[in-house]
Amino acid sequence: MNKIKITVSIILIAILCVSAAGCGGGSTGAADSANGADAGDSQAQTASGVSRMLSAACVVAPDTVGGQGLGKFAELVNEMGKGEIGVDAYYNGTLGTNAEMMEQLIMGTLDFAHVSAANLSVYSDACLIFDVPFEWVTAEAAVEGFTGELGDRVLNEITEEVDGLVAIGWTTQGFRHITAGKEIRSPKDLAGMKIRMMDNKLHTECFAAMGASPTTMAYSEVYTGLQQGTIDMQENPLSNIYTARFHEVNKYTMLDGHVYDPVIILCSRATYDSLTPEQQTMLWDAAHMTGEWIHEQVVDIDQEYIGKITADGAFVIDMSVEEKLAFQEMCRPVYDSWAARIGKDKMDMVNAINAKYLN
Repeated sequence: MNKIKITVSIILIAILCVSAAGCGGGSTGAADSANGADAGDSQAQTASGVSRMLSAACVVAPDTVGGQGLGKFAELVNEMGKGEIGVDAYYNGTLGTNAEMMEQLIMGTLDFAHVSAANLSVYSDACLIFDVPFEWVTAEAAVEGFTGELGDRVLNEITEEVDGLVAIGWTTQGFRHITAGKEIRSPKDLAGMKIRMMDNKLHTECFAAMGASPTTMAYSEVYTGLQQGTIDMQENPLSNIYTARFHEVNKYTMLDGHVYDPVIILCSRATYDSLTPEQQTMLWDAAHMTGEWIHEQVVDIDQEYIGKITADGAFVIDMSVEEKLAFQEMCRPVYDSWAARIGKDKMDMVNAINAKYLN
């Protein structure tokens, strides 16, 4: 009888252990499902000897430019981490909104976030220089701005000014463009148009200076807002325009490129300080390599989305440098009023970079 009781007890313990493991696996599987992996991926990484898995998140889908940037960073850290550290990537706002992720980074409950630099305006003015509408005359000028002396200076300023964050690298979602129900070629075409924009005062003031009527609205509500006529226009990178199907309700996409959308890779200070100097250097290298990769990819990715948008029967309108400069000129009073916050010396650096590409 005692042997029977012992045998039954062993069986029950085994069942409980398997059930507990199953619950743990379910949690991992749910997280991986959100970032496009199957439940076995995270378990395989742990089993293969990765000592510490870190979390990285963004609010966009994995097939957007922003999502691909996060995925590349995770891939590089996983390759370069030597089995000591790795990264699990989470997409589609699984871990919260941009604002919530920023708070999590500062508190140390999230390790990395890949966010639009506009979200840092609550904490610091350092990024404003990369958030000025119509500041770049060409993509080449923008890339030089991000990857050179100016970009490094802004990363250092963010790290110094915002407690709890370490800014380790730049990527981009490419240029942001406007969409509308009609063709837009000059600032006068914007008169009276209700345009949905990010909650960014510098952006809204520039478009208001051109006669538009900017409004803020949750990203998830934009399609319905366009469909119902609550708004006339919106602005986003091409990958977002296509994946959110905005071109279905705004038949014209203008390649005005008003902002070369700055996206930044941020690390929690608590996480960063817990790493060895070698691991910290590796993160900087991975972020730098991600930036180089995405700047190269974004041209081809945008061309792909232009093809998809036009294949759906919508129109994509290219704009010349001269046409873009007309928008820039209309924004000049706003530039002047923000010069103290942006930094006149930084604006001079942008002008010097642009001058190389205007000839």
